[in-house]
Amino acid sequence: MKGQKHLTIVIKLGTSSIVDEETHEPLLSTLSIIVETAVKLHKNGSRVVIVSSGAIGVALGKMDLEKRPKHLPQVQVRGTAKEPNCKLMSMWDTLFGQLRQPIAQILLTRNDIADRTQYLNAQNTFAELLDMGVIPIVNENDTIAVTVCSNFAPSPLLCRL
Repeated sequence: MKGQKHLTIVIKLGTSSIVDEETHEPLLSTLSIIVETAVKLHKNGSRVVIVSSGAIGVALGKMDLEKRPKHLPQVQVRGTAKEPNCKLMSMWDTLFGQLRQPIAQILLTRNDIADRTQYLNAQNTFAELLDMGVIPIVNENDTIAVTVCSNFAPSPLLCRL
């Protein structure tokens, strides 16, 4: 695969697309369809990147909250809580694992893309993972974010990586 140009497809998934708004549980049927689609695209020669929100949405159910917090420290605590993050990544890993597709989690902030050196490091990491046939799953790194970015939306920026 190295050296060849492939179409890179970025699949952007907001929390409301993959987490039930009432129960705050991940929507397994939706996740399964996304995984099957991503693997088919990959097997057909495309490079696939998934940009996924959802950890905070899952955390709402685990912490008995009705809506996303507005203040940064509250977002960071909910977004980095071990159980919701692990639960969501574990689901991705299990679903992709059933189809024998390796994945990698990449956590970014706006600063990681804005700083030229960090941008180049991220670009190199993406390139290497994609060359290895790995599907990266990208999310905002809530632990070190400096603003509440409910619309992090790095998809256009990722297309340039």
